[in-house]
Order: sequence, then C-alpha cells, then structure tokens
Amino acid sequence: MKTVLSRNWLWNCGAGGILLLSLACSSGSGGGSGTPVPVITVSLQPSTGAVNTGASLPFTATVSGSSNTSVTWTVTGAAGGTISAAGLYTAPTTLGTASATASVEARSAADPSKAATAVVTVNRVVAVSINPSVTPTIGVGATFQFSGQVSGATDAAITWSVEGGSANGTISQAGLYTAPATVGTYTVRATSQADPAATTTRNINVATGGTVSVGQTGLPPSAFSAIHLAGPSGWTGTASSPNSNFTFVPFGQITFTVPPVTVDGTTYEGRDPGTSFTLTLSQGVGLSQTVAFAPVVASPQGSVSAAGNAASNHIQPRAHLLASGRILLAGGFTSTCEEFDPGSQTFTTVGAYKADRGYTAPSVQLLDGRVLVAGGGVSNGVSSAEIYDPGSKTWTLTGSMLTARMDHAMVRLQDGRVLVTGGRPLNGGTHLASAEIFDPASGTWSATGSMGTARSWHSLLLLADGRVLAVGGGDSSASQKSAEIFHSGAGTWTAVASALAKERTYPSLLLLPSGDVLVLSGQVQIERYSAAGQTFSTLASFKLNHQYSPAVLLPSGKVMLAGGLGNGDATQAMEIFDPADNSVRFGPNLLQTRQEHVLVVAANGKAYFLGGRGLGNVPRKGAEAYTP
Repeated sequence: MKTVLSRNWLWNCGAGGILLLSLACSSGSGGGSGTPVPVITVSLQPSTGAVNTGASLPFTATVSGSSNTSVTWTVTGAAGGTISAAGLYTAPTTLGTASATASVEARSAADPSKAATAVVTVNRVVAVSINPSVTPTIGVGATFQFSGQVSGATDAAITWSVEGGSANGTISQAGLYTAPATVGTYTVRATSQADPAATTTRNINVATGGTVSVGQTGLPPSAFSAIHLAGPSGWTGTASSPNSNFTFVPFGQITFTVPPVTVDGTTYEGRDPGTSFTLTLSQGVGLSQTVAFAPVVASPQGSVSAAGNAASNHIQPRAHLLASGRILLAGGFTSTCEEFDPGSQTFTTVGAYKADRGYTAPSVQLLDGRVLVAGGGVSNGVSSAEIYDPGSKTWTLTGSMLTARMDHAMVRLQDGRVLVTGGRPLNGGTHLASAEIFDPASGTWSATGSMGTARSWHSLLLLADGRVLAVGGGDSSASQKSAEIFHSGAGTWTAVASALAKERTYPSLLLLPSGDVLVLSGQVQIERYSAAGQTFSTLASFKLNHQYSPAVLLPSGKVMLAGGLGNGDATQAMEIFDPADNSVRFGPNLLQTRQEHVLVVAANGKAYFLGGRGLGNVPRKGAEAYTP
C-alpha cells in the first residue's frame, strides 16, 4: 500500500495564466530506509615506541565499527624486524647504524582500506666479548691467539690494542698477542669498530716458570691409556717414557698411548707398579706444566676382538650358555631373542617373548637346560612367565606369578625349583619384600616367606649348602648395605649380621670354590662373604666402580669385568682381580664403551660381551670377545 500527501498552489501568472506547483511526499516499499552505514576505524597502542636491538615491544590493535576485530600485521622501514600474529614486535639483533626506525602497521581484516601505523625507533646496543673467558698464562716472548665477537652491529670488525703500549706486548689486528720479555700481568683490549664505546678487556699472565692451569676431566690417568686435558693452543710436550706417544689438541684431548711392558718374561698391557711416568707440556720460554701419572697396575696378557653383530638392540638383556655351546641373548628393551654361536661368531634370531618385559625381567636356566623368564615390564610389572626350549627355539607361556613384579631377582634352588624375590608391582610403586617359588614340574607358583627388607635391583646367589644369599638392592628411599639368607627347607629368612662396606644396586655375586662369595660392581670395593662366618670383608679395590657391568669367573680362577658406568659415563676399561693374592690388574680396553651388557664365558674359555649401550646411550649390536 502507498500513501500520498499532496499540496497544490495556484498562482496568478498574468494574462489569465495559472501555474500549478505540486509537492508530494511518499513512503513505502519504494523509498530509502534512512539507516546510517557504520564506519570502521583502527587504532594502535602505543602509537610510538623505542627498543634496543634484539628486544621486543608489544602492540595492541583496536578495531571499531565491526564485529570482526582481526588485523593483519606488517613491518616496514629501514630498521626491519618481525612482528607476531599477537602484535609482538621484535627488533633485529644487529643494526648497521646507531639507530633506525620501523613502521608497524595493523590493517583491518573487515575493511582492508582501514589501517593504523606506529613508528618504532630501534637503538643499536653493541657489545664485545673475548675468548678465552679465563686468564691465560704464557711464557716471555711467546704468543697467544685471542678471538673476539661483536654483537648488536652488522659490522663485526674489532680493533685490538694492549693497555700501556708496546712495552706490555703487542697484538695484531687478528688478535695474536706477543708477550714482552718482562714477566707480569698485562691487559689486551677489544673495541668494536662500529661503536668505539663498546669495548672489553682480558688479562694475560706472562711468566718465566711455575705452573699453568691445565684442567683434567674424565677418568683418572691411572685408569686409561687415553686421558683428557684442557689447555691453551700452541703447546708441545714430552714424556718420561721414550716409547710412549701422544697428540695434543688445543682445548681438547691428549691421547697418551702406553706400550706393553715385559716383567720377568711376562708381557703386560699398560704399566707395571713402580714405573710411574710424567707428561710435561710447555709453551714459550721456560713455562711448563708437569702432569704426574699414578702407577698403572699391570694386567695379564690378553686381547679383545670383534665377534659379530646382533640383529637387534639389547639393553640390559639376559644371557645363558646353552648345552649346545650357543649363548641365548634374550630381551633387553625388546622382545626379540637371539642365539649367538661363538664358533662362527654369528647371531640367529629365535622365538620372541610372548609379553613385553622391558629390561626388568630376570631369567634362570632350569636343570633340564630350558630357560625361565618371569615378570618384568616397562611402566607396570607383569605376572606372566614363559619358558624357552632350545630344541624348538620357542617360548611357551607357563603359570603366572602370584604377584606382578619388575626389577626383582631370581635364582634356581638345589632341587630345581626357582625362587623369586622382591621387586615392585609398577614403576614408581611400593617395593616388595614378598617371595614365591616356581615348580617346573607343575608349572605353578606358591608363596614362601618374605624377606626381612623390601628390595629391588638386588641379586641372589645359591650357596654351596643350598641356602640363598640376597645382597644389596634398594627401595625408593635408599640403596641397601644389608644382606639376608633364605632357608629353602623352612621357607624363612635370617639377616646377615655383618653389612656390606658400601651400598650396592645390581651387584655381581660369584661363588668361589671355597664356598665363599665375591661381591663386585657398583662400588670400587671388592668384598668377600664368608659362608662360615656370615661376615663381609673388603679384599681390594678397583680403579672404577663398573656400575651396570657383570663380572665373570675365568677358567684361570681370576675374576674379570669390563665396561659399565665408570666415573659418570660408559667406559672401555677392563680390570682383573686375582683371589689368590687379592691383586688388581688392568686388562686391555674394550673396543667400544659399553654398559648394561651381559658377559658370558663360553666353552672355548673366551668371555663374550653382548648387548648394552655406549656413550650417548648408543646401543651396541657389536659383540666382543676377550681371550685371556
């Protein structure tokens, strides 16, 4: 519908003429609405700003007149820089001039014709540093190479100078300082050519004698043929042994090789006691540093050689010498199992575990030659158990344990049954004192008496009289020095009154022909348990603690262990203990650093190192053989 209002006027136009003016207003569907169109605006806070090179400044964009408040950020201008989607402007780290500006723009996404701009002034902040960061010491007339670094400016050039003039030494524009003929402490200066106000200094000692600070890292020199020293560049060296040789890498490693020596017709690796030597490093005129090496205990003649490569990584695996002469290599962060043939030095993949047992599942060899593994796991312990048949090379599930366990211990009893003790039901869970026994004849488990102390990471050993010795381990609060005895007939435990000299986790227990027990690994002390007196005593000490390194009894009656966690990381060092005279000697180093491996003496008398990992947690697939 349409409404029309009209107003008419008659005008006398003369000569009888009439003029009709009509003014009409209309409304309805055909007219305009009268609603104003919204206007979009963009504003920035702050509108101006200033930052130093490398610093940041936040901006806030406000969009009015639209429900879409998003903006697009851009940076233009000589200073450059970047800006994030949230409006955080970051200035460049270097600048070619003392200052420059950048324009920060926020443009409306709803109306790209609308934008706001802020101007940022970037001020250059220049800094100079000198390497090395410590005060070096050189001899009179000697040279020393400094290096410098400029930050904040695109021009990295440095002007070098010596405080006090040429009487205090000279320095080239490449940073090579030449000491004067007079001893003293002098100062070199590095100044930025881009900003002469940016400058720094470093002192240098000039001496005619005395010692220079040479920092030793890693293992003690007596433990290795390779030692690690740090020092300034340009050093030379001599050694007290004319047959020894070494190379020196500035700020790096000295590799010192000690040749075999012959004592009473017997050749030994390393150095015999009493034949200590020194290494003298020198630089400049009269300045030297002498490093004294402790006597290196000699080792029996022997050699280490490569022995093939496993198909899979095995870290903390289990290993057993089978009746066939082969070695079963089982699990260790994998369910894969392999058999190693010492004769051909080859690995053959065999049946895998039925369950994921991580590296926390122990195993034992049964009287009939089969192998039992029980429990384990990575995050949660498992209760299942399975048996390996060397004939079929397969694993078959058997009865499950009464309690899920990881980090527990197992040992075969005299009657062929298997004792399981301690551990924990899950990673981070409560440690257990409970124990149970597996009967291979029925494939079933039954509870037995609990230990007096809850233990994980401990070791068990069957004594000559049929009792079982439990040693070390720990719980969530501490490692254990204690030990206790299991009486299989009664199913009870009694504490050993004498404690270990040191706490131990994953100790190696070896039964001697006398019926006594050697306790090794995890500490440098070598301890002996007297079965008759039920006491511990310390016999000798290794140079390294060899944590996570098993020990074996060689056919000669001597005890050997190698690798493990030495003084902070995996080591190659081998040490040999002789129970006959309680002496310790170094053997040849392993070919690779190695820890968390297994060590088995084969029928050929050689000891084989299998699995584990080295420096930087690199898995070791390569096997090694030690020939006494």
